[in-house]
Amino acid sequence: EAERALDLNPNNADVYGQMGWTLLWAGNIDDAIAALQMSLRLDNTSLRNTWLHLGMAFYLKNEYEKALDVLEKGVIKRPEFVGYHLALAATYGQLDRTQDAQKSAADVLRFDPFFEVDSFGTAFQDEAHRRAIANGLRKAGLK
Repeated sequence: EAERALDLNPNNADVYGQMGWTLLWAGNIDDAIAALQMSLRLDNTSLRNTWLHLGMAFYLKNEYEKALDVLEKGVIKRPEFVGYHLALAATYGQLDRTQDAQKSAADVLRFDPFFEVDSFGTAFQDEAHRRAIANGLRKAGLK
């Protein structure tokens, strides 16, 4: 469906964004990055979660500095969205930036006091991706 929509309108940032997060959850990280980057090239002002999904894609490639750069831009656009704080906590954890990780973890619990690491990331089809995210969240001090 996304490909058909792009045939009709090849400059549709929303379709690229949706295609990107679908590819991300399916575990096709490189194609997800390409689609998400195209979405942002077409429209980088949207409040969509494209920044979050691109940051998570870089995270899953162990490109934590790139992930951090993208996520820090995204959280400015949606500071109230817990997903950004989760991704930042995991990324800071992987970068051994303990104070930043703990601050992001505290933000997660402020937005979602009942958050549990094991319940997060179930949309990711690849078990290794779920484990990688959980590992970063635990490094940030989340349980």
